[in-house]
Amino acid sequence: MTPLPSFRIFTGISKWQDTDIVGLSLDTEDALDGHAVFKEPTVPLITLASQRTTFSSTITDAHKGGTDRTRAKSAAKVVLVDSLISNAHYCMSLARHDLDLLLSSGYEVVSKNRSTGPLDKPSILDMFNNVSGQLLVRSQGVLNGRNYQVRVSTDGGKTWIIMGTFNSPRRMLLQPVITGTTYMVEVCALGGSTNQSLWSDPISRMLAVLGVIGAFDTVYYHEWRARLPAQGSLAAPELRLHAARDFFYAVLFGTLPWLGWHGHWVLVLAAVIVIEIILTLWDFVVEIAVRKPLGDVYAGERVMHAFMGIVYGAMIAWLIPVMWRWWSLPTGLIAERPEVSSALIVALIIMAAGVFFSGLRDLYASIGLPYGNWPWPKINRPN
Repeated sequence: MTPLPSFRIFTGISKWQDTDIVGLSLDTEDALDGHAVFKEPTVPLITLASQRTTFSSTITDAHKGGTDRTRAKSAAKVVLVDSLISNAHYCMSLARHDLDLLLSSGYEVVSKNRSTGPLDKPSILDMFNNVSGQLLVRSQGVLNGRNYQVRVSTDGGKTWIIMGTFNSPRRMLLQPVITGTTYMVEVCALGGSTNQSLWSDPISRMLAVLGVIGAFDTVYYHEWRARLPAQGSLAAPELRLHAARDFFYAVLFGTLPWLGWHGHWVLVLAAVIVIEIILTLWDFVVEIAVRKPLGDVYAGERVMHAFMGIVYGAMIAWLIPVMWRWWSLPTGLIAERPEVSSALIVALIIMAAGVFFSGLRDLYASIGLPYGNWPWPKINRPN
């Protein structure tokens, strides 16, 4: 029987810098608060927070000089380090064979295997811009990752700027950043046999924004205002184009960003994108004739289409450098750790299903099958 892989939390933290120990305490307090598995750490979080506050105060006092202040700081450090190590052992007792679960504790995790392999790609959990001029990035740690480097781009991934190297992946403060500027952010872990992991995919909610705009365009303009399904064969050309586009969109929503199109699969992904663009341009032409009896495409709908084009272009600008990296990898459809929050993942899955069934509806209505016009009364145009 193959033994289960075993992992451990790095506990040699007594030699860390004082600020790093405080940062680790903040990380574990944040990670363990309300945790579904690590519910009762050996040292309660309220006690740990109090010890951290005391240690932080003694650090400030020690800067004033004096033997007594230095001793007080050392004593507070020992108390906090012992508590952090106690909670680390508690987490290991519950999850030493579950890497993802152990990483969710906020601690640095290392392998018991003496041989060092390549590092996994870190995943960005969230970003906060609560203070003007600052951007706080929170990333999931990776096995054997000792430090984490962050880079940003303001031109769609063409050029990148290293913003710093951090000990803690859960508290990486980038500054200065310019208010009103859109930043693409990537994180990589340092260490392992290759010294550095792959860069994480950039945080981008463009696909979700595109889905929200597209859903509104479909429900309000295609269904409620124009009632295209009720026109059946009269609107068949536009409905069929919508159906084809929806199926390609379902592929994008259903695979990005948690599926890597590596190697020659990049060509397939590129074909999906290009074909969707061609169908969109074709749709612009066809809807002129289909909507003529209605007076034309609605003004607000044209604005929505313009916004969708802008967002789609921004999404492609984000995707091109990722596809370029995928092209250099061995061919395969590879599941990758999601680079977005779980809420956004669920939203994208719902959007993928929604746009797929919307395509089926449009295709069904275009053929003129029974009840294809539901819930609208069938529309018969005069010849």
